[in-house]
Amino acid sequence: GSGRVLLLSAQGDVVWENKADNIHDAWLLPNGNVLFADGNVTEVTREHKVVFEYKPENQKGGGAYSCQRLANGNTVVGENASGRVVEVDKDGKVVFSLMTRFGNTDAHHHLRMVRKLANGNYLVCHSQANIVREYKPDGSTAWEKATKGLAFAAVRLPSGNTLVSSLSQLTEYDTAG
Repeated sequence: GSGRVLLLSAQGDVVWENKADNIHDAWLLPNGNVLFADGNVTEVTREHKVVFEYKPENQKGGGAYSCQRLANGNTVVGENASGRVVEVDKDGKVVFSLMTRFGNTDAHHHLRMVRKLANGNYLVCHSQANIVREYKPDGSTAWEKATKGLAFAAVRLPSGNTLVSSLSQLTEYDTAG
């Protein structure tokens, strides 16, 4: 929310920063670059050179709130405004698209964190619907859990459990929910 993305030392000192809008997701990539979602998805070098950018067509409600670089070089993007999950190649071309089922919410709360899982499915947080849903690439549901509050982030743990964060708590769910 401070208009910048930061890298901090173990002591909390700022060691690098880059101007950005309201950051929702950020990654330090193996090559040292930083990938972040702030309505758009941008990769910058430590010298602040933009080397990748993806701008969702629909910016209403916040654009892209989530990003994840995959081993094949593609980038997963969670388009909050449209409720769509896309994979884009290194040139920003959409190579996969999945329309999620986000319910009847305002454009600002369709989805938050999206992660592609090792099994090829997508773990999606539908914030205002208070649901974390694992989608298969064909759009069908592999797993779903209603949460106690706004579902902002979810990660699949090595155990197979899913750790979910909402506004006021962290909850770990087993595979049965």
